[in-house]
Amino acid sequence: MVTAAQLTILQSPITAFVSTIFTSVNVKLNDSNYLNCHFQMQLMLESNGIMGFVVGSNPCPVPNVFAESGFDSSTSKKCDELLVWKMHDRAVMQLITATLSSVTMSCAIGSKTSKELWARDYLAAAGVYFVDEDIVILALNGLPPEYNTFRCVVRGRESVISLKEFRSQLLAEESIVDNVSVAPSYLTTMAANSGLTMSQAPPLQ
Repeated sequence: MVTAAQLTILQSPITAFVSTIFTSVNVKLNDSNYLNCHFQMQLMLESNGIMGFVVGSNPCPVPNVFAESGFDSSTSKKCDELLVWKMHDRAVMQLITATLSSVTMSCAIGSKTSKELWARDYLAAAGVYFVDEDIVILALNGLPPEYNTFRCVVRGRESVISLKEFRSQLLAEESIVDNVSVAPSYLTTMAANSGLTMSQAPPLQ
């Protein structure tokens, strides 16, 4: 038998907005139309009473901890509230992502709630943008020691490397690093199979 809570989960009214979103928001968010898109999205969310999901005034219910005595009616009610909230929040996320350009969508991947998804715009609202050079510097600083040579080569370039080229070269370097790390273990296995100790194994060229 389907309970009232389950029926609510199956029939979220928010999902109905997705098919008509572009009657309220006539642009897709990119790096040149933030203020326009944000203003339209805010009006749409507020007019439909769902702004609380993205600003935190309608937070996720705290999951009820199971009592040692077992599962009771209050626990069941809390679980239902949590499921319903998550369903509505996912619908809001779907609504927001429908207004993102393909490039902007890549920045939204990984968001777990509509609030996290909406928060991606805070830096843009403040007029803070990361250019390719800044992203490359941050990425280089986060690389492990095995990439020191690669780091020096990129930093020693006369011209600024594009993000697309940096990604391509980083993937190539990653493949090299992986192959180098496999070589010692391969030689160890070869030596063991031939009855040699590592001291007897031929030196690496």
